Amino acid sequence: MEFDYFENVEEPRERWKRFEKFLETLSPELKLENLFGMNRFRWNGQELTAPTNGIKFLSMLLSTSLVVVFVISRIYIITIFGKPYEFNVFREFPVYLIFGQYWVGCILSATLHTKGNIKIMKTMHHLDTALKLNITEDYYDKERKENVILVSFLIVFHAVFQLCDVASDGVLTLSGTLHVVVYFYQDLELIMFYKLLTMLKTRLNALNDRLGKVDLKYGNSAKTVDSDEDNAAMELYDLAALYYDLGEICSSINSVFNFHVLMILTSSFAHIIVIQWVVLHSRGSNDDFTMNSVKMTIWCIRCVCAILTMCITCEKLLSLRKNTTTSVNEMIMDYDRPPQVRRLAKAFMELLEACDLKISVYDMFYVDSGLVFKFLSVSTTYLIVLIQIYHFV
Repeated sequence: MEFDYFENVEEPRERWKRFEKFLETLSPELKLENLFGMNRFRWNGQELTAPTNGIKFLSMLLSTSLVVVFVISRIYIITIFGKPYEFNVFREFPVYLIFGQYWVGCILSATLHTKGNIKIMKTMHHLDTALKLNITEDYYDKERKENVILVSFLIVFHAVFQLCDVASDGVLTLSGTLHVVVYFYQDLELIMFYKLLTMLKTRLNALNDRLGKVDLKYGNSAKTVDSDEDNAAMELYDLAALYYDLGEICSSINSVFNFHVLMILTSSFAHIIVIQWVVLHSRGSNDDFTMNSVKMTIWCIRCVCAILTMCITCEKLLSLRKNTTTSVNEMIMDYDRPPQVRRLAKAFMELLEACDLKISVYDMFYVDSGLVFKFLSVSTTYLIVLIQIYHFV
């Protein structure tokens, strides 16, 4: 089903300029992704298109080369300073998960997810035009400034966190440096996921405001005339069409980030299990046990924060959708309203039920507040299991 409510009233150059400013709001993440060899789309100044075959080849070559160099440098260790750890498959399993996410993510972005990424950008910009959010010149400038601050915080956090980690271990290798780089990529994808859902939440909030204005404007049935009834019905229809586009964007985001969300959950869980086991093995040495306990606490908090970021963002989006549902339901239950308006409100409610704006992981489970408690519960259970195994070993 397609909705077309955009009139070509602007000059093409003006539309391109607005769209380019919209893309600039995400330019910090997009430019960093390009450095990693991940290209979601290509902007040629007039059209958003798929990356060229040459760019796709370079993307796959860069990601594959980085993974190959890491594997070789881990087998034939190149030490920058300090004494490196001996290779341990169990201990380094989470690292290989992150490299797997990076390699597969770059390939998926260059092949299967190109159409989805383009659809997200185009449809969201159309929403901005329909909701008149981009009328003011500084709207996208404010969003870009907020995004620059967010990405800058991520870079500073990673720099401090990794420097402290290297200082506590007293060792740095080439493979360890590559791990730090790819670990940053994983958090970059988390930030991209967070930012897109936050932008979607902003548009849904604007839609709710418009819905509230329609309710106030045409809510008094005693003063309603035929023209007002038609206007209310038309505005409600347009808002339903906009919500449909919101649902399409959410579905595309879900499809594009399915793999990344799954790998963030998997690698975070693997990190927690490995760290817990390493701490248990260091119980014989008081100094090592104290240091490992501190590191375990920091790493576990970091992993849980990544899960919290995803879940809270999705939960806020669902909360706004509940507000939309409440507003539409009030229109349905108001029997003083014109029949045409109530019929459209009922159709809008069916659309709300069909487009629930929930983010799932390959339809296995939903990313919401309940996932945090499930994650903590499973991690605690495995900690108890590891303690029991340690006593028998």
